[in-house]
Amino acid sequence: PNGKFDRKSLPDPEAALRDKAVEDGSDAPLGHLEHLLLPAWSAALGLPEAEISVTEDFFALGGHSLAAARLMAEATKRTGVSLRLRSFYEASSLRDVATYIEADLLSALAEGELEALIEKVRRKTNRESNA
Repeated sequence: PNGKFDRKSLPDPEAALRDKAVEDGSDAPLGHLEHLLLPAWSAALGLPEAEISVTEDFFALGGHSLAAARLMAEATKRTGVSLRLRSFYEASSLRDVATYIEADLLSALAEGELEALIEKVRRKTNRESNA
């Protein structure tokens, strides 16, 4: 009646963007580590896995410091890589944490081990593409 918008009645634009990204799969988990960590994110945030964008900040999704500490403990249990809470605050998306873990795991491999692992993956990929 007065020509003004009732902003509270408008949909949340960030939630709409997040929902769209999740629907089209652009923020879906990629790779083994992201899939391994997704259930822990879901439990820590109290959100269904389908609603979690792997590129969105944990705290923007509703996480808090106690949940972050629990999440880091669970991620360490699942991966064997000890994560510092301070590092998590600097890069707190699921994808960032998975990248950190991956880098840590790769740095722990000796040069010969890494080459052997790469060769094993190549052979497996070639077998699958020829099948």
